[in-house]
Amino acid sequence: MTPNEPSIRNVAYTHGYYRELSPTMISAALESQGVAPPDLAAPLNYFELGMGFGVSLLVNAACFPHMRFFGNDFNPEHVAYARRWADDAGLANVELFEDGFEELLQRDLPPMDVIVMHGVYTWVSPAQRQVIIDFIDRRLKPGGVVYVSHNTLPGWAAQMPLRQLVHRHATRGRTTLSPAEQLEGSVAVMRQVQALGARYFEACPSAAARLDLLAGSDPHYAAHEYFNPYWQPQYVHEVAGEMACAAWPVPPRRCWRSMSTPLG
Repeated sequence: MTPNEPSIRNVAYTHGYYRELSPTMISAALESQGVAPPDLAAPLNYFELGMGFGVSLLVNAACFPHMRFFGNDFNPEHVAYARRWADDAGLANVELFEDGFEELLQRDLPPMDVIVMHGVYTWVSPAQRQVIIDFIDRRLKPGGVVYVSHNTLPGWAAQMPLRQLVHRHATRGRTTLSPAEQLEGSVAVMRQVQALGARYFEACPSAAARLDLLAGSDPHYAAHEYFNPYWQPQYVHEVAGEMACAAWPVPPRRCWRSMSTPLG
């Protein structure tokens, strides 16, 4: 992070339920690949890394009351929201932590049958990705399931220059602007670049569609996807390679999802 780049640690993410994080969807994906899924009737332990507002985690906990659900997020607003809704819903099978990934490593936690994350792996530094892998290595049961949703290549390749331009404009000496102001200003400048006949938009028609999508997006989503100092789409085999070091002594089952479109 450069001195002029604002931290988005305290920028709340969007509310949303992501069905791919459901134990049922993960089980179905494994079965479709001929891999035996975990027994969803058993008292499994499930952890969502970087849960945001915890909407998916809480819904899944309500649907599987016999399982234990754990989640963390470093944003206090996210954790307070999730705790309030868990209490209001009477969810006794949920445990939430206002922790970064390093603090989470120090927690006394039970072995996990399922570990999931949505988008997080794309939006953290290489050092943080290693901490995530360390957590999986320490906490995942042999034969457990890891679900990783991330921005992938080559799907994001054509859009990477646009993201870079937006990021540079939004974060250059503008540390006091809100996400909405950053988004509005960045889109306006990109529209000017497009109107001047920039060859990038001519050579990559999908960039214009992406710009239209960005213009109508939630500023809090845009902050995490476009203004975040860390953003690294990866090929699926690259993520699989990084995760491989957590596979000893018994390779975990892994359900890979390739995200070629923005998460949010």
